[in-house]
Amino acid sequence: MKLFTGKSRKPGKKITGVRRVVTASSPQISPEKSMEKKKKNIKIPKLPWRKINGALGGILFIVLLFGGIFKGYQYLYHGEHFNLKTVKIGPAKHLSRKEILLLGGLDKKINIFSIKPGKVKKRLERHPWIKKASVSRVLPDTVIVEIVEEEAICGILFSDDGDENDFYLASEEGKIFKKADLKTLRGKYIISGFSRKNFSSNPGLVQRRIGNVIKLMKQYESLNSRPAVSEVFVQGDTASLYLRKHGTSIQLDISNYESELLVFDQFLANIEIALKDIRKIYLDNRENPNRVIIIPVKKPMDNQEKNEPEAEKLFAKTKKLQPQMKKQSLVIRKVTAGNKKKFPKNTRRARKNPSQSKTRNKYLTSNR
Repeated sequence: MKLFTGKSRKPGKKITGVRRVVTASSPQISPEKSMEKKKKNIKIPKLPWRKINGALGGILFIVLLFGGIFKGYQYLYHGEHFNLKTVKIGPAKHLSRKEILLLGGLDKKINIFSIKPGKVKKRLERHPWIKKASVSRVLPDTVIVEIVEEEAICGILFSDDGDENDFYLASEEGKIFKKADLKTLRGKYIISGFSRKNFSSNPGLVQRRIGNVIKLMKQYESLNSRPAVSEVFVQGDTASLYLRKHGTSIQLDISNYESELLVFDQFLANIEIALKDIRKIYLDNRENPNRVIIIPVKKPMDNQEKNEPEAEKLFAKTKKLQPQMKKQSLVIRKVTAGNKKKFPKNTRRARKNPSQSKTRNKYLTSNR
């Protein structure tokens, strides 16, 4: 503090004299005491033990978690408890149990968690006989496989195969799924008339047309009274059905086969001729749908009719021999002209008089 001494200042007068300023002197402190005070002022920081303990606990938890996951993985994927032991397969006609296991890759002892149902399903559906497949897992050691097989309705023979007469199997939808053998074709009809080029360029269209023909045959085979069919030849919008026993062909319109089959049933009920005596039956009369046109089988020929082709053959042979006969006649004429003295007189007269009888004119008859 500053202390002022002297008189107080009056207004209008100057202050004269000496002004003395007195300050309060601070007490002197020893260095030891000053060091002690400094030590007392230093503060030791406190550690955040809560945070440290939480971090250590989190790290320990993560280590234990990953260790547990690893142990669980080892137990699930490499333990014997979850190895595949049983495979349940639904009924299948064309494939055996071993073939199905090999196709799906289920023929080995593998872990059930390593089996992917989607991949096994794709493998199975690659086989031509398998239409659909479903695969499911049942813990701890079982796999269930259900299969829907293709059903072969008929055989397909392409018209432009050339030397390759390969038959194929078709389903009810007209899908061609497999090459056929004699066992699978037994008892089935064959559809022909489709070209392989059209099938390779537009398989969807050919499949729909084959499906329409299969619908026609399904309607035809719905009645047991109708005779069995061995082949269906398709040409454009018409189908020719060839009967298995007699070889008679029935021509139908594919777009109007239902009404035409009813006409065919009436025809079979009222017909007086046996089917073996009929070669063709036309039911695709669009102007008069109720009219049936028949072409009968040709009857065996009589004796006179049999002899006619033989006579025609003889006539053809004589035509072929005519030039040879002319050459022979020229040779004989030359010989007779050079050897007139050797022949009797009557031959000379015969040449002069050609109206003489053939008995006397021996040499000229051979010239004719």
